[in-house]
Amino acid sequence: MENLKKFGHILIRLLVLVLMFFLSIFIFEKIKALDSFIDLTGNLFLCLPVFLTYFIFKDYKRYDLRLKDKKALKNFGFGSLIGILSMTLVFIGDVLLKRIEVVGIQNAFASQGFYKYLILMLGVGIGEEMLSRGYMQNMVSHFSNRYLGILLPGLVFAALHFFNPGALNNPLPAINLFLVSIVFALLTLYESLWAAIGYHFTWNIFQGGVFAMSVSGTGQAANTLFVINVINPDLVYGGDFGPEGGLLVTGVLLAAIIFLYAKYGKDKEIK
Repeated sequence: MENLKKFGHILIRLLVLVLMFFLSIFIFEKIKALDSFIDLTGNLFLCLPVFLTYFIFKDYKRYDLRLKDKKALKNFGFGSLIGILSMTLVFIGDVLLKRIEVVGIQNAFASQGFYKYLILMLGVGIGEEMLSRGYMQNMVSHFSNRYLGILLPGLVFAALHFFNPGALNNPLPAINLFLVSIVFALLTLYESLWAAIGYHFTWNIFQGGVFAMSVSGTGQAANTLFVINVINPDLVYGGDFGPEGGLLVTGVLLAAIIFLYAKYGKDKEIK
């Protein structure tokens, strides 16, 4: 009976979260002045349904969203650094294995489009992490346990990308999206939400804005630092979905999970 009650707490909050999501979309569609804001910041609007649901249930009395962090900038930087390293390893691997070739380097930093893409990816990182880790992970962990708090948001995060081009061509995109969710979850658990946001942000901006590779099947930035040619878009590279659908990303994400657990796991055991 107690487990059923806990499941009920989780389910009703997820249902209200979905309702608040559609309400937020309705609000933003009605206020045309916000169109440019949405275009610039992407999924940042996901913070609105999160905050609405959080306050409707007065859950601020039960658990924290992990936004308050005296070391927010440091943790953001730590997550960002790991994200840069992870995507750089993927890029180097694709070059060495002749899946892509670098055909040029251009001054992307002189382009306004690059900075718009940077803001867009920051908005994506904040919005998606607020939804998946800030709210869902902490909510589910509070009413159940941290294992389910990691598992359920990871499955939801992966499923939300299934509508992207190439996402369902093979199982690897779903597997990698779930694995990167584990990385985000561990960073949130062991450091703070800001570490997960940092990783998410630099993972995307380096993938699509620096290295000119497709981000989750949606393409890259209009103005990138590197100019590449995809030679062999096989399962090593990731096909139409881009690197996140490839075996190289699988290996890098598994290494990141092992690194994070080795660094923190013994001192901060997941219960």
